[in-house]
Amino acid sequence: PENVAAIEYARSLGDLRENSEFKYAKERQAFLSKRRAELESRLAETRPFDFSEVEVDETVVPGCSVMVKYPSGKQEQFHVLGRFDSKPEENKIAYDSPLGKVLIGATLQEELQMPSGDKAVLVTGKPLSKEMLEWLNSKPE
Repeated sequence: PENVAAIEYARSLGDLRENSEFKYAKERQAFLSKRRAELESRLAETRPFDFSEVEVDETVVPGCSVMVKYPSGKQEQFHVLGRFDSKPEENKIAYDSPLGKVLIGATLQEELQMPSGDKAVLVTGKPLSKEMLEWLNSKPE
């Protein structure tokens, strides 16, 4: 709607051949249309996954919780989830995010190069908690 209004406004300014606002609004419209198609395609390919059946051993896989330890001694827990399940502010990360890509396939005691540039060691990996599974299965907010 905002882009449509911008196009209408630019048209009202007169000659469209030399109207930079109209040109910009049309370019923005093309970008937004392409982005929408990309998102619709990704959404159409998305399938729900039951993380309660994930088996966790010594290798990080989607559907597990991990603990990493930094050289300072600080530890941080992350939950590796699906593409559309992430909430980075709560350490719920998508498997295909930069951090997810570092963690997926890592093994216990492996030294990791975190996206922040820090080094860390993977100290534990375990199945998602009951609370996390309930959150994943709840209706979107």
